[in-house]
Amino acid sequence: MQKGKLLVVWSALLLIIAFLPRPANAQYRVISWDNFDNGLFPENLQMTHRSTNENTQVFDFASQWAPQGILSGRAATECKRYGLRISIQKPTETTIIESQMRGVVNKTVFDRRELGDHGRSLYQADFFLPEDLSDVPYSMAVLAMVPPSEGAGLQIYRFGIENGIKIFYSYSNDTINKAEPVDHKWVSLSEYKDFKPGWHRLQIIFEGQERIYCAIDSHYTSFSPIYEPTLTRLQAGIMVTSTLKYTKSTAPVEICYADNLSIQMSPEDVPLPDSPWTSDLTGPAAIGSTAQMQEASLPGMTPQRIEWLNSTDEAWSKCLREKRPILLMFYAPRVLAYKRLEEMLATERSATELFGKFIPLALDANQLATGALLEKFKMFKVPSFVIIGPDGAIKGKVFVTKNDTWSKIADQIKPFAE
Repeated sequence: MQKGKLLVVWSALLLIIAFLPRPANAQYRVISWDNFDNGLFPENLQMTHRSTNENTQVFDFASQWAPQGILSGRAATECKRYGLRISIQKPTETTIIESQMRGVVNKTVFDRRELGDHGRSLYQADFFLPEDLSDVPYSMAVLAMVPPSEGAGLQIYRFGIENGIKIFYSYSNDTINKAEPVDHKWVSLSEYKDFKPGWHRLQIIFEGQERIYCAIDSHYTSFSPIYEPTLTRLQAGIMVTSTLKYTKSTAPVEICYADNLSIQMSPEDVPLPDSPWTSDLTGPAAIGSTAQMQEASLPGMTPQRIEWLNSTDEAWSKCLREKRPILLMFYAPRVLAYKRLEEMLATERSATELFGKFIPLALDANQLATGALLEKFKMFKVPSFVIIGPDGAIKGKVFVTKNDTWSKIADQIKPFAE
């Protein structure tokens, strides 16, 4: 019954805001997103490079065969129960040495020429690095690839982890050189202080028409930016490679676990979305990386008197239990209007009293799940509020601009608290 009401809420939201104009905001729009939450292989995802149903599968992270820690911490909500498992079988004969590739690619093509001079597109995926590296493939990487039907051979940008100890960028173009990459850069993971096994988000960022940045957990690599304008129409994918030889000392299969393959874009040059895996990672002093992460404060951290929730299920359950309406805020870190709102919520005494009459729920518009929700709702203005009653009805909505005073914002919210 509760889930039914929640569906009614989201459906009503869609109807209310479907016809809102779409202003330019410092936030990212989801172009494509492949997850495996329903336990099924996405229809828009296709296998490449010798991948088959036997070696490239949807995998249950809760199974006894899953590596330790794969569902620890935020993984339980970011990846949930299912993800992608790509495996490469090692040779059984002592004399054989093989080089193999596996991969998947989303059919959606995004043209970086749509970015203009300052827009950004993110090609990204999450990868799990286990404590034991013995069965980790030689490389696992997110890729931006020219569709095979449009190119002459392999034409890809790759950014990934090699041997579990370094990160690399590679540009391959068979029309220029089939034997080796046109460009290859790498840096040791030791540059990233406190780097730990677990989930990490690898990102290829295209900015304008020439610049490419690579980032791990929203921290730019020291070899960024790269100036490379050649490939334009690109699909997002995952590639796993291995140079295999027979050995009794290691596992017979090399395995890559991945999730959340996606493309996001913004028409503006805006900071990267916060990675869900950034809590313990400190990167090199590259372009804006450290400052960016320090600046990215979530609603529950700045105004300490307001207890924000970030789970829709938790907020809905609490709403039903306490008979208080939900005050849902869509926000984007570092957007000027939101930063001003944060300051007001942290300093205005009346904010604590007013918001205490609601169940405060905050969703980051730049996160994949929220971005997909906003795309579905056709709601692109942040920060904004939606008030939802315990009966599941939409009580109202409030939009905030950078010039609004707290008095104006509060006057719009107060009627829904009575």
